[in-house]
Amino acid sequence: MIILLYYRALHKHKWLTLFTVKTVDATIMSHRIRFYLFSHPRCQEAVTQKRHAFVKRALRSTAYPSE
Repeated sequence: MIILLYYRALHKHKWLTLFTVKTVDATIMSHRIRFYLFSHPRCQEAVTQKRHAFVKRALRSTAYPSE
């Protein structure tokens, strides 16, 4: 319910960028509510895939440091 209110507030403001929405997503996920969300298997799978993608990007950006 908290998340629904968050999104309702976000979508009212057209000036918010996707980056801001992602930041709010990350903020919500970092709170205790994540333990309730992560109990759903499909949600766990999606989060794991996002985490893998993030790690791959981070590794790719640091794998070849500019000399």
